[in-house]
Amino acid sequence: MVDTETQVPLSAAIVGVLELGIRVITDASGRVEFPNLPRGRHRLTVEAVGYVRMEGDLDVPDDRAFLLTLDRTTLTDPKAPGRLMGRVLEGGREFGVADVEITVLTSTPRSTLSGPQGRFNLTGLEPGLVDVRFERLGYAPRTATVIVQPGKTVEIAASMSARPIELDPITVVVRSRALEQNGFYMRSRASWGSKLTRADLDEIDPIYISDVFRHLPGVRVEAGRVLGRITGFGETCQLRIFLDGLPMGSSIVPSAVDSVEAAPPMWDFDSIPPDFLEGMEVYQGLGMPTQFGPGCGVVLLWTRGG
Repeated sequence: MVDTETQVPLSAAIVGVLELGIRVITDASGRVEFPNLPRGRHRLTVEAVGYVRMEGDLDVPDDRAFLLTLDRTTLTDPKAPGRLMGRVLEGGREFGVADVEITVLTSTPRSTLSGPQGRFNLTGLEPGLVDVRFERLGYAPRTATVIVQPGKTVEIAASMSARPIELDPITVVVRSRALEQNGFYMRSRASWGSKLTRADLDEIDPIYISDVFRHLPGVRVEAGRVLGRITGFGETCQLRIFLDGLPMGSSIVPSAVDSVEAAPPMWDFDSIPPDFLEGMEVYQGLGMPTQFGPGCGVVLLWTRGG
C-alpha cells in the first residue's frame, strides 16, 4: 500500500476481505499477506488515516503480489478529532445489546455504554488506528481495530456472543426446624458451649444420654443416688437441665445443702432414649445464655417431636 503521489509505503492501513471476515494491518513497509486465500474474486477494502477509503475486486487465480495506491483526502485540519458511532448486536441475530461498555484504547481511553437498542456514540477522538474494546457481563469480550479519520464519523457494527457465566457454587444446608424454632442455630453463632445436632449424636451412638457427656469437655455425670447430677471439673457445679425449654427436677446447688448426698436427686434424663433427641446444648459459666439463668450452667435437651 503506497501513497498515490509520493509512492511512500503506508503503514497502519487496514486491508479487509469483507466476505471472509479478514482484516489485516500493513506493516512498516506497507505490506500485508493473505495466506490461503481461496481462488476466486474477492472484495477488498483499504483504509488509512488521511486517505480516501478504497474498495475494489481482487482476482486470485494463483499466489501473486499486487500494489494498491491510496489518494489523500482534502483535510483542512489533519488533527481534527473524529467520531465513532455504531451498534452492538448479539451474534447471529439482529438484536441490539444494551449496557455494553465500549472503550477506545487511545493514549487517553474513552468509554461509553450502549443504549437500549445497542447503539453508541463517541466524539472527540484522536485520529489514527485504534482498538475498541467491547465488554458486558454474560458475553464474550471482543476487540475491534478501526481507523478514526480526522473530522469524520466512522460507523461500525460489532457482534457479541453470549457466554455462560460460571458462578460460585451454592451450598444448601438442611437444618432441623425444631432446633431452628428454639434458637439452637442462633446460639451456635453467638454463645460459647457444646452443641450437638442429631448427626453428632448419631456419630457418638450413645446407649444412654449420660454417655454423651464423656465426649464433652469439662463435664461428667455422677453415679449413685444423684443420677443426672453434672459437675464441672475443678469445682462442683450443678448444671440445670431443660427439656424442650422447660426446667426439669431440682435446681438446688450443692453449696446450699450440707453435702452432695443430702441434695435432692435431679430428674433422671437417662429415662429418655437418646434416639428421641434432636439436639443437645451444654453451657457453663459466662457462656451460659441469659434466658436460662441464673446458675452456673445449663443442659438443654431438645426432642424430635418437641
